[in-house]
Amino acid sequence: MSPLLNGNDLSTISVFLSGVYMATFAASGMIFFKVWRRTSNTFFQLFGLACMALAIERIPLIFVKPSQEENSWVYLFRLTAFVLILFAILSANRKDNGPSR
Repeated sequence: MSPLLNGNDLSTISVFLSGVYMATFAASGMIFFKVWRRTSNTFFQLFGLACMALAIERIPLIFVKPSQEENSWVYLFRLTAFVLILFAILSANRKDNGPSR
């Protein structure tokens, strides 16, 4: 194993990448909320909520040991986000767009 990737450094890299992941999803959520305010389309609101759920998920996941990650309740945040995305897509496709010709 390389001296750069000993146990402590790998943990530091993991925490750093979790922060990057969290910031990216939080920024995406804010963009979706901004578009939602302009358009009043619930599709963007639901995507914003999903992105925020994915961002929030990273906070407790930092404190979970990798060996316990599979059994963690933290993944309920991820499940919630994916259900919101699925609901947004299904509701956007079900909307009546007027009479068909």
